[in-house]
Amino acid sequence: MSRFNFQVNPYAENGHLEADDGTFLGKFSNKYDSESIFNKYGNYGSKYSNTSIFNKYGNYGSKYSAQSPVNPYTATSPKVYWSGQYVGRLTTNRYVAGALPTDLFLFHVMHQMGVLDDRMDDFLDLISR
Repeated sequence: MSRFNFQVNPYAENGHLEADDGTFLGKFSNKYDSESIFNKYGNYGSKYSNTSIFNKYGNYGSKYSAQSPVNPYTATSPKVYWSGQYVGRLTTNRYVAGALPTDLFLFHVMHQMGVLDDRMDDFLDLISR
């Protein structure tokens, strides 16, 4: 049984990420969707994009940024919306109310979406920061 109580549909947009400052950070959808965080060539999935959590030098992916899901001290990491409903914050800070652990949540969604093999290097880079 998954610790996340939502269904992942690999053929649909399931939800999205939104930064604490309101910036859209991409959808949890297939790797071909230009707005998906799993599209490594898109604005939200590229490790070079300013609006990607995979950019380790950007505001939303740096371990030093207050808006990053890999900063273990921040309370303002990205918000996760699933089927239109707020479900929590993607974070490595276990003290945040509604924390969705970055590593477990992304692994679960990426596995269910069938994109883990394609993004394994980027996933490991993200969670090792």
